Amino acid sequence: MRYRGVLFALWLTFPALANITTAALTGRVIIGHSSHAGVAVTVSSSALQQPRATITNASGRYWLGALPPGTYEVTFSLAGHTTLTKRAVLELGRVARADATLEPNPDEDSTTSTATTITVADTIAITTHFDDRALDRLPTGRLASASLAPGGQFGSISVLDGVPFSAVTSEETIEQTTIVRGATPVEWESFFGTADVFRTRSGGEELSFTLRNTITDPNWNSNVGYDPGAPEPENDLMHFGEATAGGRIVSQRLWFFAGAWRGEQAFPNAQRFDGTLAKIDAQLGHAHHVGVHYTDTSQHTGFLPFDRDTVSLRYTAVAGARLTSEVVAARTWTEASSGEASTEFLSARTSYVLGDHVVTAGFSNDDGAGPSYASFYASDRWSSQRWNVYAGVRHDDSEFVDRWSPRVAISYDLRGNGTQAIAASWGEYAIAAQPASLQRVSSLGYATAIGNSGSARVDIIRRESRNFWQNELQLDARYRLLDRFEAGATYTLANQSRSAFISPSSLDQVANVWVGAELPVGNHEFGVTLLQRYMDFDFFGFSTAPTDVALRYAIPFSRLGFLVAADATNIFDDHDAPRAVRLWFRVRV
Repeated sequence: MRYRGVLFALWLTFPALANITTAALTGRVIIGHSSHAGVAVTVSSSALQQPRATITNASGRYWLGALPPGTYEVTFSLAGHTTLTKRAVLELGRVARADATLEPNPDEDSTTSTATTITVADTIAITTHFDDRALDRLPTGRLASASLAPGGQFGSISVLDGVPFSAVTSEETIEQTTIVRGATPVEWESFFGTADVFRTRSGGEELSFTLRNTITDPNWNSNVGYDPGAPEPENDLMHFGEATAGGRIVSQRLWFFAGAWRGEQAFPNAQRFDGTLAKIDAQLGHAHHVGVHYTDTSQHTGFLPFDRDTVSLRYTAVAGARLTSEVVAARTWTEASSGEASTEFLSARTSYVLGDHVVTAGFSNDDGAGPSYASFYASDRWSSQRWNVYAGVRHDDSEFVDRWSPRVAISYDLRGNGTQAIAASWGEYAIAAQPASLQRVSSLGYATAIGNSGSARVDIIRRESRNFWQNELQLDARYRLLDRFEAGATYTLANQSRSAFISPSSLDQVANVWVGAELPVGNHEFGVTLLQRYMDFDFFGFSTAPTDVALRYAIPFSRLGFLVAADATNIFDDHDAPRAVRLWFRVRV
């Protein structure tokens, strides 16, 4: 966490990572023993207001981009053949895969498969993902989940719904988290190829409502980690209240989501904040989607207390089965101890599916209190047989930077079904808002699926700039069984040198292992998750191995869900790490 503190002050100057709010779906259709063109592929989901459709190309492949994350029904149909429907789970910033084999059937019967599979060969970026269910079970909380990813202790940009943020927002509004660790596409500006990406919830056809209260007490915490000058904690209970609501205004046309939060917490540090969030999504026919988002956040701690308002407009257009365009416009007002500032941001990109290629081009422009910049980029993602090849170039132009930055990545599907792959990447990153910021990142990795619900990936990553180099060995493994048992492990071994700060190189290690289970108790449900963390920072001479625990007890009342929870960090009181306890409960309709 100390690395993040060093970089915290830089976050306000970083422009948005445009369009890291969606996912994509790809796959291949086989009839007999060969690929087949012209098969209709239609996707529908509660996360998608209107179904999307495309057809397979000459290689039997298809591509659907700009899809909101969620669980999808994917239907494959061709005259004279059985119609097949499969299930696919799309995750934030990742590419999911659904293949199909169709059988001749004059009656054109329909079959449905509810099984889901994991693909490790189709997502070009190196990522770690936490879905809604996993975030609920972890004792770290949703906003701190990024620290569990490999390399999560070494700093990155934090992005909420496509806009950089450094204010604490509501835990209850966060739906998914994806940590980008390398091989970052040219559409995304990032810090050393890394970013912590958060997506908030959206309204759907069903009305939903939640109330949550978090209870903390300074007496439950150790003094380690308190910010100097933070609000003086009182020796009584602190309450932090959150409320969210979402649903349809006009069925299949207009939806809303809203959240509000206010209060104080002592978990793990003394802090006081409040805010609101409001989202309106409108589907204009089958081809146009518009979303308007507004957030107002205030944070008061000993480090950079500030207020921030952000309003953004997102527009997605789908022209036929091949062309997709996205536009994001945002404005942010920030009032901090250092003064007031405002930033205007505009980005647009278009993707076109041309045979086995997905060609993307776009631009982004940032005009604010810091240095203004403009970026242009173009890329091609090419799939053939078992190969996925990505090549792109980005041009950043600002007061400090005027250069082209190429990025390439390649993966090979070892079995042809997405379950095993080797991947390599190389790229340059020139942050437009920072002088002398050129960074080069290369990687080599292997990934494998574990059954139908688990995966493991190991990567060797090299990062270097004029005053810095770092070699990392990263491991990310996850397994889930019937939504009742979940285990995960991440590990980072980093050898690095910061010549601007210190001559000798340092060897740092970060490891996280967690095991969780949920057990039915009659109609109720009891859950427990144990998290063991290990951090050894040679650079700071700092080593600690705290143990955290999360307890959950769910009580259903017809359409009402009641959850009582407790999170405890460092339960065995390792004196080099903060110790804290929080209690919270949620009512969900």
